[in-house]
Amino acid sequence: MRMRPLALAPVALLLSLLSLFAIAASPSRTSQDGSKGAVQPGGKVRSDAVRAYLELGQSLIELHTVDGGNMVGLVRAQGEAKSIAGATCEPFVLTAPVESLEAMLPKLLSDETLTGAVMYFDANSKIVRRHEFRDARLTEITLDTLDAASKDPLRFTMTLAPARATVLMDKQIESKAQPPAPPSRRILASQFRVAIDGVASSRVATVAGISLKRSDAPSGQLRTASRTIDVANVSLEVSIAEREGFAEWHRSTVIEGRAQPKSMRIELLEPSMRNILVALEAPSTGIIALRDNAPGQAERFEAELFVDGWRIKPSRK
Repeated sequence: MRMRPLALAPVALLLSLLSLFAIAASPSRTSQDGSKGAVQPGGKVRSDAVRAYLELGQSLIELHTVDGGNMVGLVRAQGEAKSIAGATCEPFVLTAPVESLEAMLPKLLSDETLTGAVMYFDANSKIVRRHEFRDARLTEITLDTLDAASKDPLRFTMTLAPARATVLMDKQIESKAQPPAPPSRRILASQFRVAIDGVASSRVATVAGISLKRSDAPSGQLRTASRTIDVANVSLEVSIAEREGFAEWHRSTVIEGRAQPKSMRIELLEPSMRNILVALEAPSTGIIALRDNAPGQAERFEAELFVDGWRIKPSRK
């Protein structure tokens, strides 16, 4: 006898259609990067933020990434028993476009504490989450690597250390703030120039290691009278055409032991490449090492410099 499998076909077809319908109707679930949606506490799925801003007073500063700002308990151990003895707030680590650097640099030098919020907006410019903080200090600013070949927007990372933070959601939020329109053009990581006193340095390809810290941050020392902050070493990648001047500086300083501190100026430029957004001046810079690249990268060399401190020269507008 021949079997008749077609009798089950309508049932299988119906199950397949139901499965496809369930997949199409299921909500989008992604991480909280603002791309589609995110799973909120309690399993509620909803449209999440696509833009984030730092609110300080009446200013809204666009943010690229946000991390930290969580309240965590301090555990106290008494024998085998443990309990929560208090709470502390993790620092916010925020990445922002370099266009906001000039506004944030004075706050690094100031003794005032900051009260504000990180606000998240959805695609309709509605606030969906507000992360409030108070009694915060801006403790560190680190600039992304400057790269003459880059086509990426230039950003900087700042660390805010608050005393307390609170997250507000939906109907808890009273603010009616609206996000500003993003700029039509971004300052790129390639828009900079370097000048070192007495050393040809017009062909610097990259600058890495620009990081400014407050005196109460680890390994930082602030001198407010001269608007100077001690910083880490800076690394330059330079065209081989300018090696002679750096080699002479290295030979006299490192090999012969004759100190030759020099001043250095790094200018961050607006898109026109003529106007200066902000300039960082190092009154006393010394060369530590001169490193030649591998044969396949012989068109450049690396110069590592120590910097006593940076003086910040905002643009005059």
